[in-house]
Amino acid sequence: MKNIRRRFEQPHGTPDFPVRVFSLNSIGVEGVTFCNWHSDHEIIYVEKGEIEFHVDSLHTTLYEGQCAIVDGERIHHLRYKNRSIGLGYIIWFDPGIVNLSGSERCQKQYISPLLGGKYQIQEVFTGATEAEQRIINSVTSIHDLFAEQTPGFELKVVAELLSILYEAVANHYYHPSLGMPAT
Repeated sequence: MKNIRRRFEQPHGTPDFPVRVFSLNSIGVEGVTFCNWHSDHEIIYVEKGEIEFHVDSLHTTLYEGQCAIVDGERIHHLRYKNRSIGLGYIIWFDPGIVNLSGSERCQKQYISPLLGGKYQIQEVFTGATEAEQRIINSVTSIHDLFAEQTPGFELKVVAELLSILYEAVANHYYHPSLGMPAT
């Protein structure tokens, strides 16, 4: 039997700006990604159609306008329910991109626990609350910023990532990390 779980550690973005946005249509085979994990964090956004989303033991469906966040080192995979109508994208980012070394309090109290493995951000955001909708708006804004690439867009991308973390903290959209799954 082939090993279909893979660890991906390819660089995302550039060394000086480790963020990358790409179409879900450009990954996987016939609408299915291999079970994989990596140190980068990943945000999946569904523009059209439905995607089966699996992370650790969570199995759910993401619908149009919804997103999911996968913390680093978590086994996950995706599958379009109908490849012919599925559209979406992934934002991969190195958690170091939001390092707030100039603000030790923020770094120690919020960034390091959320992106360093002590806590995990809630996986699925449906837009059911105003706070969830703000997270989804930040995700779509990052996509648009990469498409336009106006001067200084990188600053706004980092600001949007920090906005997502703020909403996760302010609205308790996180839980203690359970570590690597047993299976």
